[in-house]
Amino acid sequence: MKSCMPLVLASLLLLMTFVVKAAPKPERADTTVASASSAPAAGLVGRMGRGNRLQVGLGTGNEISQIQSQALQPDIYSRYLPDYPGFSWTQFNSPPGHYVDVVAAAADSIGAVPMFTIYQIIIGGENNPATVSDLGLMQDYWDHTVLLFDRLAVYDKPALINIEPDFWGYAYNFSPSHDPTQKFAHVQITPDCAHLPNNVRGMAQCFLAIARKRAPKALLGFPPSDFGFGTQNVINFMNDLGADEADFIVMQTMDRDAGCFEIRGPECSRSGSDWYWGQAQYDAHFAEARQYHEGIGGLPLVWWQTPMGVPSLLFGGTHQRWRDNRVDYFLRHPQQIVDAGGAAVVFGKGASNQTGIATDGGHFQERWSAYIGAPTPLIDDVPDTFVFHDRVDRPTAARITSNTVQVTGINGPVTVTTTVPGDSARIIVNGGTAQQGPVTIDNGDTLQINVLSAAAPNTSREVTVSIGSVESTWMVSTGDEDTTPGPISFTNVANAEQRQIYRSETLTLQRFNSPTSIQIRGAKTAMYSINGGAFTRASGTVAPGDTLQLQLESAGVAGVTRRAIVVVGRIRGRWEIGTSP
Repeated sequence: MKSCMPLVLASLLLLMTFVVKAAPKPERADTTVASASSAPAAGLVGRMGRGNRLQVGLGTGNEISQIQSQALQPDIYSRYLPDYPGFSWTQFNSPPGHYVDVVAAAADSIGAVPMFTIYQIIIGGENNPATVSDLGLMQDYWDHTVLLFDRLAVYDKPALINIEPDFWGYAYNFSPSHDPTQKFAHVQITPDCAHLPNNVRGMAQCFLAIARKRAPKALLGFPPSDFGFGTQNVINFMNDLGADEADFIVMQTMDRDAGCFEIRGPECSRSGSDWYWGQAQYDAHFAEARQYHEGIGGLPLVWWQTPMGVPSLLFGGTHQRWRDNRVDYFLRHPQQIVDAGGAAVVFGKGASNQTGIATDGGHFQERWSAYIGAPTPLIDDVPDTFVFHDRVDRPTAARITSNTVQVTGINGPVTVTTTVPGDSARIIVNGGTAQQGPVTIDNGDTLQINVLSAAAPNTSREVTVSIGSVESTWMVSTGDEDTTPGPISFTNVANAEQRQIYRSETLTLQRFNSPTSIQIRGAKTAMYSINGGAFTRASGTVAPGDTLQLQLESAGVAGVTRRAIVVVGRIRGRWEIGTSP
């Protein structure tokens, strides 16, 4: 990415004087999702407070007055946060950091979600391996990062954060053996990250730690940069950084209009060819985008700084009026974006001499209006809450059928699977024949589960049921023996801090007279301890009078509840930890 200083300065001067008009009412998500990360694109857009469709935004170089004059209502409004020597975003306004407030207010004025691109590492050179080990530069770097998230905490609404485009590609190059843990970087100098290692991986994790602590409504994305390394190598490096723990992945096509590259215009002197893409290049691009989506935690994709030139048969173009077909292709083929894992596309200039909405002859306005008239819904495979009621005191070696649930809240076919020891589970759709999974269902279909109970008395058989991207469990327990303890109840934890280990109170197991089994289910971090011993997830045995304590890690996002389910004999106890909204 070339220097954006002239473009940022020009946009800044306009932004500081923008006129706030009445904001159109933003769309709101209609469905409640069980987990913020369950359905990648739909989950992200829901957390943004937007409607369930592919989002379209505008970035740097497209000013508020221009947007309002064309009656555009972008979903996202994007701006850089540069930190050049003598030109830091922290000093654009007074008091320091107020620029974040100005951009957020501008986004609010047009009913959009603000997006900030952190471009601070440029202060010492993004391709300079010495920058991250310079104590003075990195102290300023982290101080400015904390300032950003403190301002977003005051804003207290969703905002997208694009973390250091290009830098991670350079970091791949200068990290020994392409291992981010082997390249020193100052991290522990900022108190929020004192627990993280002083290396490039710790640097990436520090962004997440600061954001989750100070501005939990902020949504973070890392941009992969493939400078000829190969897609899978880049995916591996991004996962080594921990980018899969973020909220989205930032994608790019090019940072300049094709026509500018074709004639090697100002700020467009770069080797290469075939800048003006045809179908083959688009197909290859979206195939690669799908690889990033699937390879980096299944995170949704947000395209950023997508060129805005106008389709033309004529080679090249002129200042701010270059040929390009990305606006045209993306907004005519939104389903291809969604199928690749996309949640949003943000169009904008990568340099001040590129095409924008003020110089495109109304092309973006035309294509945006056509898309908004028939928007493309995102894949929503998160159903509304459903419950299969446990069956207890059932006969041994008998087929047991669950209650009927109706699946709602999805917008297309989803797959249903079951997992149970012995593969004895069957699925019944709309009252039909019981069949082994996987099966496909649609919104409104009914579902039952049928399983063979255990051959031994007083034995629980748990079925894991997956509907789309949500899992639930159903327990079938056989009866007979008097190995049933009294009720098991724990005090739930509300408003928990994120990614913290919590332990329940200690209970004494009573009102049964024979050793019985104990199992732990629910969240993957759920564990139990007997008589003060080590915490474990392994199934075991307890005796009357034993003490029981549970351990569970809270979720890493706001407003999410995790559960530990302990099964002692035929009795099931549940403990929940919910993070603060």
